[in-house]
Amino acid sequence: MPLIPFLIVGGVTVLLAPLFLILFGKSRAEQPQIEGIELEQGADTSVIVTTEEIPLDNREGSDVMSSEHEFSCCAGNELSLHRSSETEYMLEQKIFGLLEAGIAKSLRKGMGFEVNERVSRSVKIRFNVASGSQNRYRIVWKQQRRKGSLVFRQAGQRLRLPFEITYGLSHEVESLPIPI
Repeated sequence: MPLIPFLIVGGVTVLLAPLFLILFGKSRAEQPQIEGIELEQGADTSVIVTTEEIPLDNREGSDVMSSEHEFSCCAGNELSLHRSSETEYMLEQKIFGLLEAGIAKSLRKGMGFEVNERVSRSVKIRFNVASGSQNRYRIVWKQQRRKGSLVFRQAGQRLRLPFEITYGLSHEVESLPIPI
């Protein structure tokens, strides 16, 4: 995967200017030199936040049964750093917070969301069940997860600080088989 000095997310390009770090007590030669962020392209995975099943029984009915339901969900946009023994050894503890803040700022500009922001969604769904039958549905609330790495140099070594971002909120409705 080639290293790029900018972040490409959903067609948006963001320069990594926010990742310039000013570290107290370090000489310029000892400061981490940011090279860029690498995001795994096309590697988003879905993460299930919650599910809810809706059983509808119209076996005794003579007409179509309609049932309207409203669903809501709330989830947070999250950034998690994956520290290795190599990065722990090379970096002081306070630098991780600065690196995390830089990644968060870059993601805010590139993807338009705030890390630790709560996202809420609501949806109204009408279900119809034919007379003499029963159905089961499931609403699935999901977020997207993407992996990436912050690439930087520290004390002459090229290091990667892997991270994951979990963001957004969407839903799917599934029709489930009826157990016999």
